[in-house]
Amino acid sequence: MQINLAGFEAVPITRQNYADVWGVYESNPKYFIEHKGRAALHTDILETFERLVEGYNPEKQYFVGMWQEGRCAAVLELLPDFPKQGELWLSELIVHGELHSQGTGSKIVQAVISAAKSLGFNRIALGTDEHLIPFWISHGFSQIPDGGNFIGFELIIDN
Repeated sequence: MQINLAGFEAVPITRQNYADVWGVYESNPKYFIEHKGRAALHTDILETFERLVEGYNPEKQYFVGMWQEGRCAAVLELLPDFPKQGELWLSELIVHGELHSQGTGSKIVQAVISAAKSLGFNRIALGTDEHLIPFWISHGFSQIPDGGNFIGFELIIDN
């Protein structure tokens, strides 16, 4: 199933098509070095399917490739109704390295906000790295305490 979101084709990533998003991972060596201490491996994509949140239904976890002009522009991981009913957890947003600083991430975040609002979510939450604080603030997100290993942010959605 494909959904058009803000000029991107949102395609669920599965065990059958996961290699199609490899370019996004490969093009972000800094991200993987900071978070894993090494360059990305194909198995990093597969690990997403194994990474389960305690008490959360894995069938509700969405791993999505955002396609534009014939290539995967970004990878998203979304957990609806997490940590609470009516909330959306944006677990991962990785934009293809060649598309950094071109507005791609902003377009995708705006699409996620619009979709979340239309689906009735009242909050989007996420954890991020320090260098991305200005990005999330520029999209209306506010810093929240106790983001665990990351800096926590939220956006309250008025429906």
